[in-house]
Amino acid sequence: VSATHYDFESSGVFEIAVFPRPGASLSTVESLVDSVIAGLANAPPTAEELARFNAANAVTATTSLQSKLARAGTLGQDQLFAGDPAFYAAQANAARQVTPSDVQRAAAKYLTSSRVVMSLVQAGQLGAVSKPELPFVNVTPSRPPRP
Repeated sequence: VSATHYDFESSGVFEIAVFPRPGASLSTVESLVDSVIAGLANAPPTAEELARFNAANAVTATTSLQSKLARAGTLGQDQLFAGDPAFYAAQANAARQVTPSDVQRAAAKYLTSSRVVMSLVQAGQLGAVSKPELPFVNVTPSRPPRP
């Protein structure tokens, strides 16, 4: 399981990706993820959980700048969108100030039922999608016939 936030100039995306073991029910996986998010309403993350996030975030902020290309891209993007080439450092520092109640407030505001759930299953296995009894769109491209 991974959770990632992509912040864009005027919006953002919060993504939770789950790579289940073979044979796992995607409906069950979706229900489990939903229960964890719903649980934030009653119990915000602990100080220990935030400390683990902060440690991992600090490592990511540092290691993501190892290559010259990554540094150039980060500095250029921060200058363009924030007017400060070192804005990434300010973001990393601000993340360390987040409290459990901040996470709880953000979850209540943004992690709502207005979302997209994507199930990636083998071709021909549409019954394996999460909650197959609900309407869904099959976006599998059709294959041209083989010669």
